[in-house]
Amino acid sequence: MVRREVHPDINPVYLPQQVEYSGPQKPGTIVIDTRDTFLYLVQAGGTARRYGVGTGKPGPITKQLQELFFGLFSGKTADTHGWLE
Repeated sequence: MVRREVHPDINPVYLPQQVEYSGPQKPGTIVIDTRDTFLYLVQAGGTARRYGVGTGKPGPITKQLQELFFGLFSGKTADTHGWLE
């Protein structure tokens, strides 16, 4: 058995796991549930491998870059690198 290190900030429900699946798709089909943020790999026997997927929400680095970008364009942040030239 392979042990995986679990990141403490990840809710275990989003880790890969085998689940029951009763949808109409055939084995081998990938189903993405955007509302509940899961990806299912449909398998035989009424099961699927379920994976948690990202929601597209910005993380801390994206937020910092966004603040810098808007600061540069609004003139609140000095353009010390010449990015707007």
